[in-house]
Amino acid sequence: MSKKSTVNNPKSCDCGFPEHILTSTTPNNPWIHFMVYNEMLVFDVVEGMKAELIALKTEVENVKEDMVYMKKEKLVDGMKADLVALNIEVEKVKEVMDK
Repeated sequence: MSKKSTVNNPKSCDCGFPEHILTSTTPNNPWIHFMVYNEMLVFDVVEGMKAELIALKTEVENVKEDMVYMKKEKLVDGMKADLVALNIEVEKVKEVMDK
């Protein structure tokens, strides 16, 4: 049998979950402290991570859409610049032909 420790330990495990220290009261391990995790806490953390992952996936999709739009805009801007350059060349050719 084990019981909750009276030791207040706010540390976290290397994995980031808060530690809960219990003290063994078994004959084989009397007064030995050991760490456990609250299963509900772990579940809550996992659910929170899932929500964050969904939010990140949505954000990535939005960025992809923005990139497509920006590429289209850049292409259109490039085409406009090409059109202006072509119009200048046409005007130059017209001037040469008029001479």
